[in-house]
Amino acid sequence: MKTHQAHMKAIGGKRSWATVIIGSSALWAWGFLAYLSPIFIPEILPSETLFTDIKLEMGFFVSQATVVIFAAFLLLATRKYALSVGRATLFACAVLLTAATFSLPITLASNNLILLIACGIASGVAATILGAAWGTRYSLESHDVSSIILLSFLAAYALYLVLNVLPAHVAGIIAALLPILSWLLWLKDASARHDRSREVFPQPHSTEPQSMPGEVTAGIWESRILPWRTIGIIVVASFIGSTIASLIMGTSYDDAASLFPGGIAVCSFIALMALIPFTASREAFAVSQLYRITITFTVVGLILIMILGTRGLAVGGALIQGCAIFLQPLIYVIVTRTTRSEGLSPLLSFSVAQAVIAGVLLAGNLLGKLLFTWFGAYSLVLDITCGASVLGLFFMLLALVPKRATPSDEPVASSPSGTSTPPLVDETTFAKMHGLTARETEILGYLVRGRSLPYVANELFVTTGTVKTHVRHIYAKTGVNSKQELLDAVEKFSDGDQEMPGS
Repeated sequence: MKTHQAHMKAIGGKRSWATVIIGSSALWAWGFLAYLSPIFIPEILPSETLFTDIKLEMGFFVSQATVVIFAAFLLLATRKYALSVGRATLFACAVLLTAATFSLPITLASNNLILLIACGIASGVAATILGAAWGTRYSLESHDVSSIILLSFLAAYALYLVLNVLPAHVAGIIAALLPILSWLLWLKDASARHDRSREVFPQPHSTEPQSMPGEVTAGIWESRILPWRTIGIIVVASFIGSTIASLIMGTSYDDAASLFPGGIAVCSFIALMALIPFTASREAFAVSQLYRITITFTVVGLILIMILGTRGLAVGGALIQGCAIFLQPLIYVIVTRTTRSEGLSPLLSFSVAQAVIAGVLLAGNLLGKLLFTWFGAYSLVLDITCGASVLGLFFMLLALVPKRATPSDEPVASSPSGTSTPPLVDETTFAKMHGLTARETEILGYLVRGRSLPYVANELFVTTGTVKTHVRHIYAKTGVNSKQELLDAVEKFSDGDQEMPGS
């Protein structure tokens, strides 16, 4: 046991979190810059050109709609076919993102609408897959890595601010190369933990000894396991922020030069507020607490606009935009914790997460544009929309109050022996009746006592991914799709309903 534990620590010690933070932040920064920044508008077409602005936003809408459609396609396709995502696939995605980004200025200058749509589609698909690859890196650890996720987004915010003060042609080239940099750092990190990855997700039919294991697609493909209630509360707040920010900008990127950098600065400040206590006392943050802080900033921004009118648009708009953007990493934190605790496939969980984010951005921006077209940005409708938004956020906070902490909201920790949930009995007999192996029976005993997957991994001196594989086999043999269904089945068995499988 001790020898194996030392071996696992030695393997894990090869990794550098700096590689993960920089690599994933390069992809997140590209997402903030592509279609959402005026630096891609060619100098020969000034930013006040209405047609150019509309075309760039059209590319953004196409890319976000593609993310939603692609996630739905994955959910349907995996019911019949097994997917595999390796180095070649991820490299192709990075090249597609770079090519699409380099094509944007040319597309805008030539008024080529077909190429613009093609760039949007390619960006949506490739960014989803690359995002899931970095989500895999987050969710395979045996401990909570929420601070790493926040650090990666904080680095992305800093990179965004730096590129926005550089000359447009220099910033455009750097931004276009960010996906390639992200892939290279992903490959470096994957190679450093190659042995550990192969132990977690072996490929018995692979004839290439150096091929990367299918860790991106391995796991349970059940989207209903995701904490939809918590995600829904965050989605509403993000939708409100996106709508107000879009209404303020109207149909031009003139205000984006100050609105987006100001919003990114707000995101950086909130991230630091979460990371400073963690650095000082090593106490991980709760999503619900950070959500309340973010909502508070949003309400302040809304009130500033209602009180000061046009004079409050710069500061209020930046607060609202920043909070809407920052709610995105919160969703990543929630999905990462659920992926770790429930053994979900990263490609499933993170593609759904990105689809939720994309859908909110798409719907919020479209609604804001419609309101601007119908009423104008500085009319009574802005005050009415801000007032309704304050009420909506208030009800979202009320919806969060009765919610108990779950793995998606709080860092996963080991449960004390005196937990309020009494241990279920007869799991050994239950395991024998369903043909579970000795190791699967041992893991089942931990699960029915409320232990998380990372806790089980630490107790058994194996990786969380190894436990996920065993849990997936347990689910298949017992005919369930989630941890709660498994607990219900064992409890029903303990109450006396001891039917043999298939009877």
